[in-house]
Amino acid sequence: MAVTEKQYSMDNVKLFELAFGEGFMSCGGSAYLALLFADEELGPSTHILDVCCGLGGSAFYLENEYGAQVTGIDREAELIEHARRVAEERSSKCEFILGDVIATHFDDNSFDYIICRDALLHFDNERKNQLFQKIRSWLKPGGKFLATDYGISDQPLTQEQQAVLDRKGYHLLMQSDYYDIFERNTFIRIQVSDETESYTSHTQAELDRLLGRKDEITAHYSAAAFEKTVKAFKNKLQDIKDGIKTYWLIQAEKYSIQSQRLKGRVAICTGASSGIGRSTAIALTAHGASVVLAARNADKLNTVKALIEEQGGTCFVAPTDITQREQVLGLVRTTMERYGRVDVLINSAGVMFYTFMENGVFEEWARTIDVNITGVVNCIGAVLPVLIRQKSGHIINVSSDAAKTPFPGLSVYCASKAFVTTLSQNLRNELRGKGIKITDVQPGDVRTNLVQTNSDTKTLEALGINPQFKVGHGWASDTQLLSPFDIADCIVGAVMTKPNVAINEVLIEPRDQ
Repeated sequence: MAVTEKQYSMDNVKLFELAFGEGFMSCGGSAYLALLFADEELGPSTHILDVCCGLGGSAFYLENEYGAQVTGIDREAELIEHARRVAEERSSKCEFILGDVIATHFDDNSFDYIICRDALLHFDNERKNQLFQKIRSWLKPGGKFLATDYGISDQPLTQEQQAVLDRKGYHLLMQSDYYDIFERNTFIRIQVSDETESYTSHTQAELDRLLGRKDEITAHYSAAAFEKTVKAFKNKLQDIKDGIKTYWLIQAEKYSIQSQRLKGRVAICTGASSGIGRSTAIALTAHGASVVLAARNADKLNTVKALIEEQGGTCFVAPTDITQREQVLGLVRTTMERYGRVDVLINSAGVMFYTFMENGVFEEWARTIDVNITGVVNCIGAVLPVLIRQKSGHIINVSSDAAKTPFPGLSVYCASKAFVTTLSQNLRNELRGKGIKITDVQPGDVRTNLVQTNSDTKTLEALGINPQFKVGHGWASDTQLLSPFDIADCIVGAVMTKPNVAINEVLIEPRDQ
């Protein structure tokens, strides 16, 4: 971790404290901390770990505001000594540990929350991965990691811009990188929000605060110290203006069993290796359902299985290519042999390719029809006899708002989703009186990796799409995109309705899409 003693000497830190607020060393001080915990319920039984705690401002704030029990850890001796002195003066119960967080031991399942303010940039990618592995093990089931940190946008940096970061020893990630690394470490409900505009506003206010105390700072320190500190804040703003840095607000959660409301219910979930399917499978098991995980990639399915079973959830891996009828029949047969029933079918598997018809990309059109249409029909056809015999069941088809709204370059995809929506409507009529519910879920822009498999470069170039970063089918900004768990929560809600209540159609989009 490339942090120098000079960077975090007490003189430097105390000068920054004048801008951020007493005890704080990061943008926004207590204001951003309040934002991180805005939707959380804290109290005297809440245990929090503050990674790279600095002067302890966050720890003292959380203790004072919520009565929480806070442990801070930092490798800078001067900072920890200062935090301990303040704790003693205040008769605070906050504990401060001197050490490298990755080399430090805490028992598994120790903390309700782990926080980190503006310090992840000091960890290279390998150490970030090690840190997140540790954090996940230290969090209690259902615990959350909350952080703010600098990042980079999805626009390539120039050599000069990269040189600035290298010189400072900063290791910054794009939004998509953070999603990937948290998912690899089996976090759920990951949200990485772009707070660059808010950061800029806070930083400008902090700079103004310093400028307003010029005489005081010059008298207590020196004119050179004042100019150096002011320059540092101006550089922060310039880095944002030049596109070198962005600012992320990060939230991620450890899986937990939340209830047993769906205990005894058996669900088959296709596309369960990633995206909406993965999130739906996790959300269903979190409420006690037994879920059969179906997709082609057995390794990814087993990763989902390990995540679920670690906390006592129930699932079964059934590698399946839904375009192959015999494999789908085998999927249902295996489910019946293992559980004796099927209560819910989630048709979540799907593909999406940007391609103009004039470009003649027949392979991608055929793949869209095979997965989005034939696959759905195969699954419904295989499970329907079971549901009819049971006189109960629920088929949930994940369609899209593209079923009713055209999007450029998605003619075949839109048509395939229109098929799913129309099929759902007709199936509902056919099965009326048989005890079977049909729900058509139409998501808008969702953060998934569907676009990253496109091969029609002509269409991508014409639409200005970089498949490495484009993650939705519409044009919502990164801050507007839905999480796959937003869709999963709607699906679970539909499954939980009373037997006489049917949620037939759900359109769920980002608020401002």
